[in-house]
Amino acid sequence: MDRNEIRRLQKAARDNNKLALAEWGNQFENQIRDELNRKFKVFYDNEVQEAIDNFCIIIAYTFMFSEHTNIKADDLADFMSDLFATVDLYSKGEFNMEEYASQMEEEGVDIKDLLNRRYNK
Repeated sequence: MDRNEIRRLQKAARDNNKLALAEWGNQFENQIRDELNRKFKVFYDNEVQEAIDNFCIIIAYTFMFSEHTNIKADDLADFMSDLFATVDLYSKGEFNMEEYASQMEEEGVDIKDLLNRRYNK
């Protein structure tokens, strides 16, 4: 709270102006809410970005060290570029999840089984 806000509050209190006090309270509440929303958005965006970065590292690690894929470092960089391009196409709305799933199912991938592996350990 800055000096101007303190002065406004003091004047409203000194004048015993209930409407001015209520107005000050509402404005102060809005200022606090707006500031908290801004801070939360920054925090949330940072948390989401960290989660995405971590998941990308996990994907790369798994591709590199899985006994089924055993991808080499040069190929891994190309794969990750493809992955990021695919995500970018999705984020721009050029593709959607249904299209991705449909193309994979046409190639014989059971999407439900693929996703259920996450939950059935």
